[in-house]
Amino acid sequence: MSVIKDENGKDVLIEKFLTHRPKIIWFTYCCHLNDENVISKTPEEIFKVIQFPKTIAQIQDIPESFDIETLFKNSKKNKAFISLEFAENCSENFQNQLETIIDEILGIQTFNYIPPLILFPELNPEKKKGMLDLCFKKWMPYEPFLVETVVEHIRKATP
Repeated sequence: MSVIKDENGKDVLIEKFLTHRPKIIWFTYCCHLNDENVISKTPEEIFKVIQFPKTIAQIQDIPESFDIETLFKNSKKNKAFISLEFAENCSENFQNQLETIIDEILGIQTFNYIPPLILFPELNPEKKKGMLDLCFKKWMPYEPFLVETVVEHIRKATP
């Protein structure tokens, strides 16, 4: 994994990096401890710079400061392939918030948007399987090879 720094030695924001890579088709961004300030405003910015549905965005080890409500609201307006894997140390309250969104997604019969894949370590294995299966099925018509590659990668990486 690489950390991209600017000329002043500061981490480059993910949306700034993506602005200069308009044809990127799959990226994985792993948050690290000092990402609390970097990642919290990213949901709105990420939708401004990525060309969906041509890109799959996979963000891992997401801290609790991440604005999941904004991302979920924006994902309903955009054709976006987004995989969100939250960090282990999220509070029970935040996990409940994630699970409410997951329950909403799993309860929908017909989508007019591409559902985001949302996972966290403490998620019930049945719901985790439901999310993986649903996203695989809903994402597949758009970019079959890419979606199969990404979802299989995620399945192997999650217990």
